[in-house]
Amino acid sequence: MKTNPNNCNSGPWRKLMPIALVVTLLSSCNPDEPIIIPADNTGTNRKLVLFRYENYNSTYKVNKLGTSIGDLVDEGILPEWKYATGVEAGRKWLVLHDDDKEFRIRKVYSNGALGDITCNQKWNSNYETLVGFHVGDKGFIFGQDSYDRKWFIQQIMPDGVFGMDISMPWRDSILMAIPISMVLPPNKVDF
Repeated sequence: MKTNPNNCNSGPWRKLMPIALVVTLLSSCNPDEPIIIPADNTGTNRKLVLFRYENYNSTYKVNKLGTSIGDLVDEGILPEWKYATGVEAGRKWLVLHDDDKEFRIRKVYSNGALGDITCNQKWNSNYETLVGFHVGDKGFIFGQDSYDRKWFIQQIMPDGVFGMDISMPWRDSILMAIPISMVLPPNKVDF
C-alpha cells in the first residue's frame, strides 16, 4: 500500500502529531487580554506585534512589541469575536472564532496591520480553547470544545484557507494550551 504524504494518518505526520500536541498544548486567548501574534525573533528581520481587542466596543489595536509596548501599527473595528490565535503558514494569519460557531481567517501584513478576511466558515461546535502552531513550514490551529471534550487540529494553508483536519473526543477538558518550542539535543529525534 502506497503512503499518501497528505494523509495525517500515515507516514511521519503520525509520529509528529503526538509531539506537536504535547509541545503545543495548551493556550487559549481571551479577548479581554492582549494577543501576541507568534513570531520567531531569532532573525534580524523578525519582529513581534501585540494584537489587542476590546470586546465592549469591537475595536482592535496592533502595536509594535519589544521590551515595552511600542508605536501603534493598525487599529479598526472587528465584528464581535471571543477567541483568536496567530498562525504562520507562508505568512502570518489571525484566526478568529466567536460564540456562534463562526471561524474566520484574516491576513496579517509584514508591518502587523490586519488585512482582508480570506476564509469564513460555520462549524459544528464552539471551541473555547484555541491555539496556533507550526510544524516546519506548515501552520495549524488546535482547539477543544470544553463541553463535549472534542478536540481538533486544522491546517491553515498558505493562501489563508482551512486545510486538512483531524478531530476526536478526549477524556479531559482543557482550559488553556501553550505552544512551547523545544530544541532537542543532537542525534535525538523524539522526547
